[in-house]
Amino acid sequence: RQVGFAYAKARHFERYFENLTEIMRDAARSQLLCSVSCELIRWLSREFGIDSKFVYSSELNVRGKRSELLVNILDTLGAQSYLSPAGSLEYLREDWSTFENAGVHVCFQNYEHPSYRQVYEPFIPSATALDLLLNEGSASMDIIRSGRGSSIPAEDLI
Repeated sequence: RQVGFAYAKARHFERYFENLTEIMRDAARSQLLCSVSCELIRWLSREFGIDSKFVYSSELNVRGKRSELLVNILDTLGAQSYLSPAGSLEYLREDWSTFENAGVHVCFQNYEHPSYRQVYEPFIPSATALDLLLNEGSASMDIIRSGRGSSIPAEDLI
C-alpha cells in the first residue's frame, strides 16, 4: 500500500502496480522476508529483461566464511572471475590472498549513477530498482547500462 501512495503519480505506475502487488502478496504468505525479497528480485529481473538463472547458495552445499565461502561458490559454479561492488574494497583487501590462491580474477564495478525522471524533486540517486522501473518503465535497463564504466582490475586498487 505504501508503494501505491508514494508512486501513484509515477509515469509507469499503472503498468506495474497490479503485478507488483500480487507478487508481494503471494510472497508475503510465507512470512519470510527472504521469500519476499527473492520474489521481488525475480520479478524486477524479468521486467528489466534479465534472464539469469538464480541459485540459492544453500542449494550448492558449500562451506566457508566471508571470502572463502564466496570463492567456494564461484568454484562450484565454474566461475573464474568476480565483479565486486566498489564498496567492498576494504573487505576484499583483508581477504585478498583467498582470491589469489584460488586463481579468481577480481574486478570492481566502475559505475556512475545516471539521473532519470522521478516523481518528486530533487533527484535522489540510488533510490531503488523499483523507483527506476515505476518512473522509467521499459527504458530502465538502458538507464542502468548508461552508468557503466569499464571495470577496474583489483590489482590496480589492492
